[in-house]
Amino acid sequence: MSFIGEFKTDKRLFLKLLAGGFLLQSTRGLAFSPLGHLDGAPSGLFDETLRVELQGQLAQPSDQVILEIPLIAEDGAVVPVTMKSQLPKTSRLLLFAEKNPGPLLAAFKFNPDMEPFVSIRVKLNASGPVIAIAESNGHFYSASKEVTVRVGGCG
Repeated sequence: MSFIGEFKTDKRLFLKLLAGGFLLQSTRGLAFSPLGHLDGAPSGLFDETLRVELQGQLAQPSDQVILEIPLIAEDGAVVPVTMKSQLPKTSRLLLFAEKNPGPLLAAFKFNPDMEPFVSIRVKLNASGPVIAIAESNGHFYSASKEVTVRVGGCG
Protein backbone atom coordinates (compact mmCIF):
# COMPACT_ATOMS: atom_id res chain seq x y z
CA MET A 1 0.00 0.00 0.00
CA SER A 2 1.35 3.43 -0.87
CA PHE A 3 1.89 6.25 1.59
CA ILE A 4 -1.19 8.08 0.23
CA GLY A 5 -3.35 4.98 0.70
CA GLU A 6 -2.21 4.62 4.32
CA PHE A 7 -2.77 8.33 4.92
CA LYS A 8 -6.34 8.15 3.60
CA THR A 9 -7.12 5.16 5.84
CA ASP A 10 -5.61 6.85 8.89
CA LYS A 11 -7.38 10.09 8.03
CA ARG A 12 -10.77 8.33 7.80
CA LEU A 13 -10.19 6.55 11.11
CA PHE A 14 -9.12 9.82 12.73
CA LEU A 15 -12.22 11.63 11.43
CA LYS A 16 -14.51 8.81 12.67
CA LEU A 17 -12.95 8.94 16.14
CA LEU A 18 -13.14 12.72 16.16
CA ALA A 19 -16.83 12.71 15.16
CA GLY A 20 -17.58 10.09 17.83
CA GLY A 21 -15.85 12.21 20.46
CA PHE A 22 -17.86 15.29 19.51
CA LEU A 23 -21.09 13.29 19.63
CA LEU A 24 -20.23 11.91 23.06
CA GLN A 25 -19.27 15.37 24.35
CA SER A 26 -22.42 17.05 22.99
CA THR A 27 -24.78 14.51 24.59
CA ARG A 28 -22.92 14.21 27.91
CA GLY A 29 -24.64 17.21 29.52
CA LEU A 30 -28.09 16.06 28.44
CA ALA A 31 -27.83 12.89 30.50
CA PHE A 32 -27.39 14.85 33.72
CA SER A 33 -29.71 17.83 33.14
CA PRO A 34 -33.28 17.61 34.37
CA LEU A 35 -35.64 17.90 31.40
CA GLY A 36 -37.48 20.88 32.87
CA HIS A 37 -34.20 22.80 33.13
CA LEU A 38 -33.16 22.50 29.47
CA ASP A 39 -35.54 25.24 28.35
CA GLY A 40 -34.06 27.72 30.83
CA ALA A 41 -36.75 27.22 33.49
CA PRO A 42 -35.52 27.09 37.09
CA SER A 43 -35.22 23.66 38.61
CA GLY A 44 -33.93 22.01 41.75
CA LEU A 45 -30.46 21.99 40.17
CA PHE A 46 -29.88 25.66 41.02
CA ASP A 47 -31.06 25.20 44.62
CA GLU A 48 -28.97 22.05 45.05
CA THR A 49 -25.83 23.68 43.59
CA LEU A 50 -26.29 26.71 45.83
CA ARG A 51 -26.81 24.51 48.90
CA VAL A 52 -23.64 22.51 48.19
CA GLU A 53 -21.45 25.55 47.47
CA LEU A 54 -22.71 27.45 50.53
CA GLN A 55 -22.44 24.36 52.76
CA GLY A 56 -26.11 24.68 53.73
CA GLN A 57 -25.82 28.32 54.84
CA LEU A 58 -27.79 31.27 53.51
CA ALA A 59 -26.11 34.24 51.84
CA GLN A 60 -26.99 37.62 53.29
CA PRO A 61 -27.36 40.54 50.85
CA SER A 62 -24.48 43.00 51.22
CA ASP A 63 -23.51 46.27 49.58
CA GLN A 64 -19.88 45.23 50.07
CA VAL A 65 -20.22 42.57 47.38
CA ILE A 66 -20.10 44.37 44.05
CA LEU A 67 -21.52 42.82 40.88
CA GLU A 68 -21.14 44.71 37.63
CA ILE A 69 -23.02 43.20 34.68
CA PRO A 70 -25.10 44.77 31.90
CA LEU A 71 -28.82 44.76 32.72
CA ILE A 72 -29.49 43.93 29.06
CA ALA A 73 -27.21 41.39 27.37
CA GLU A 74 -27.57 41.65 23.60
CA ASP A 75 -25.66 38.38 23.10
CA GLY A 76 -25.83 35.85 25.92
CA ALA A 77 -22.76 34.05 24.58
CA VAL A 78 -20.42 36.86 25.71
CA VAL A 79 -21.52 38.78 28.79
CA PRO A 80 -18.90 40.81 30.70
CA VAL A 81 -19.01 40.43 34.48
CA THR A 82 -16.94 42.03 37.22
CA MET A 83 -17.13 40.82 40.82
CA LYS A 84 -15.44 42.41 43.80
CA SER A 85 -15.66 42.04 47.56
CA GLN A 86 -14.85 44.76 50.07
CA LEU A 87 -15.40 42.36 52.96
CA PRO A 88 -12.37 41.52 55.12
CA LYS A 89 -10.79 38.10 54.65
CA THR A 90 -12.76 37.19 51.52
CA SER A 91 -11.69 33.66 50.62
CA ARG A 92 -14.01 32.89 47.67
CA LEU A 93 -16.12 34.57 45.02
CA LEU A 94 -18.87 32.56 43.32
CA LEU A 95 -21.05 33.50 40.35
CA PHE A 96 -24.42 31.89 39.63
CA ALA A 97 -27.02 32.22 36.88
CA GLU A 98 -30.30 30.68 37.98
CA LYS A 99 -31.55 29.87 34.47
CA ASN A 100 -28.36 28.33 33.07
CA PRO A 101 -28.19 24.55 32.61
CA GLY A 102 -25.07 24.68 34.80
CA PRO A 103 -25.95 27.38 37.36
CA LEU A 104 -22.44 27.79 38.83
CA LEU A 105 -20.71 29.99 36.25
CA ALA A 106 -17.44 30.58 38.09
CA ALA A 107 -15.72 30.01 41.43
CA PHE A 108 -12.53 31.71 42.56
CA LYS A 109 -10.41 31.17 45.69
CA PHE A 110 -8.27 33.93 47.17
CA ASN A 111 -5.30 33.95 49.52
CA PRO A 112 -5.43 36.53 52.33
CA ASP A 113 -2.87 38.69 50.47
CA MET A 114 -4.95 38.85 47.29
CA GLU A 115 -7.53 41.44 46.34
CA PRO A 116 -10.89 39.67 45.75
CA PHE A 117 -11.54 41.06 42.28
CA VAL A 118 -12.41 39.20 39.06
CA SER A 119 -13.39 40.37 35.59
CA ILE A 120 -14.58 37.65 33.19
CA ARG A 121 -16.99 36.93 30.34
CA VAL A 122 -19.72 34.33 30.79
CA LYS A 123 -22.51 32.68 28.83
CA LEU A 124 -26.12 33.22 29.89
CA ASN A 125 -28.86 30.91 28.64
CA ALA A 126 -31.89 33.06 29.43
CA SER A 127 -33.06 36.17 31.25
CA GLY A 128 -32.99 35.87 35.01
CA PRO A 129 -31.07 36.63 38.17
CA VAL A 130 -27.27 36.58 38.22
CA ILE A 131 -25.86 36.27 41.73
CA ALA A 132 -22.37 37.00 43.06
CA ILE A 133 -21.53 35.47 46.43
CA ALA A 134 -18.50 36.21 48.60
CA GLU A 135 -17.31 34.00 51.44
CA SER A 136 -15.79 35.98 54.31
CA ASN A 137 -14.88 34.57 57.73
CA GLY A 138 -16.98 31.47 57.05
CA HIS A 139 -20.13 33.45 56.19
CA PHE A 140 -21.66 34.17 52.79
CA TYR A 141 -22.75 37.55 51.40
CA SER A 142 -24.41 38.26 48.07
CA ALA A 143 -25.31 40.77 45.40
CA SER A 144 -27.66 40.06 42.51
CA LYS A 145 -28.97 41.66 39.36
CA GLU A 146 -31.79 40.73 37.04
CA VAL A 147 -30.33 40.44 33.53
CA THR A 148 -32.37 40.41 30.33
CA VAL A 149 -30.81 38.24 27.62
CA ARG A 150 -31.82 39.07 24.05
CA VAL A 151 -30.11 36.05 22.40
CA GLY A 152 -29.25 33.04 24.59
CA GLY A 153 -25.67 31.85 24.65
CA CYS A 154 -25.90 28.28 25.92
CA GLY A 155 -27.73 26.56 23.13
